[in-house]
Amino acid sequence: MSQQPWPVAPQTPPPVPPRSRTGLWVTIAVVAALVLGGGATALVLTSGVDRSGDAQPTSRLARAAAERDAVLDAAGKGATTLNTLDYRDVEAGFDEWESVSTGSLLDEIKNGREKNTEALENAKSKTEAKVLSSAVSEVDGKAGTATVLVAMHVEISTPDKAATEKVLRERLRLQRTGKDWKVAEITQIQPGS
Repeated sequence: MSQQPWPVAPQTPPPVPPRSRTGLWVTIAVVAALVLGGGATALVLTSGVDRSGDAQPTSRLARAAAERDAVLDAAGKGATTLNTLDYRDVEAGFDEWESVSTGSLLDEIKNGREKNTEALENAKSKTEAKVLSSAVSEVDGKAGTATVLVAMHVEISTPDKAATEKVLRERLRLQRTGKDWKVAEITQIQPGS
């Protein structure tokens, strides 16, 4: 014999007390106040919106959040790109490296490109990276600098060996170049430091 886990609802709904005219007018007044209040709230919330057609955030908080998101996106792309390279198309890989770099890091990539291309082609190695997590540590909008901490999964393979996997932790210093953020420096962080 099975039991029902809850009581069965009655078949007929309970009677609803009739509304008085006063209750109706109070309801109408409350609804009107909510509608008018909502309109006023919408007016207040949209008064800070830039109506120039650029759809750019105008509040300081919104600009800071947009800048933080741009830094995080650039760091993720930069970290992935700078930890990925395939010996079968080294030139394209180094072109990508240069596209996400700036400052002394860019100079270092350009200066070592020929030597590193040859070493990579001889070793026949391939690396593929993926960001596991990242966090903005600092953004200085006036100076155009930022620091992001990134945890990466990197797979390293060669045709004659099984792939090895590593988890890398890196600190990226980014520099704003025009409207874009690029990686200016990478430092590996050792566990426990």
